Amino acid sequence: MAKLRSDLWALVNNAGVCVCGLYDWQTQRQREWQIQVNLLGTMRITKAFIPLLKRSRGRIITVTSINGVITYPGLSVYCATKFGLEGFNNVLRQELGRQHGIRVITIRPGDFARATAIMAQHQKLAQEMWNEMPADQQSEDGELFHRYHENTLKNYGLTSPPSIEGSQLLHDIKEAVLGIKPKDTYLSAAFTHRIVYSIMMIVPRKWTDYVLAKLTQHIFSNRSDT
Repeated sequence: MAKLRSDLWALVNNAGVCVCGLYDWQTQRQREWQIQVNLLGTMRITKAFIPLLKRSRGRIITVTSINGVITYPGLSVYCATKFGLEGFNNVLRQELGRQHGIRVITIRPGDFARATAIMAQHQKLAQEMWNEMPADQQSEDGELFHRYHENTLKNYGLTSPPSIEGSQLLHDIKEAVLGIKPKDTYLSAAFTHRIVYSIMMIVPRKWTDYVLAKLTQHIFSNRSDT
């Protein structure tokens, strides 16, 4: 990086991987993989490009997730990494903005699972979980485990657009990079996600738990379709 001399206007951090499954099911490798890619990878890349951004007084745009502010059962480590990015960006905005005039912008996408490859390895990851699960846990959780992964594959991305092209997410990224007065935070989500998000930001925690239980009951159901 010391040899780079060209001006850099914007850095867009968008790397992300997701492992679906209860925390107790995920392997240690899967947990660390999500942390390394989603959180530490973003931190390393950002650190590498800060010198160039100081010279240009440019922008750092980090794509987090709606799950960086709202948790979702089955995504414990993924949510933890996105919450971490939210905190990281909030502090960077204060540090780099005040001292160097760098704009630090957070973009929170909603459901884009079918517009990306984020679920491409789901079956492989589920098999890894099962292979490393102790026999007594397989006996105890087996029915729920298989039903959960079956339902996840069947139901993921129900509100996702088929492509990023023409989406609110792409519009918001472009505005964050090129806009004259970009926002500090963008919620790049479908209308239904915006409604749920707005409600869950103001109601008591026990209510949000109830809403999430309703939203995920089709995934955690132990009953086969008949």
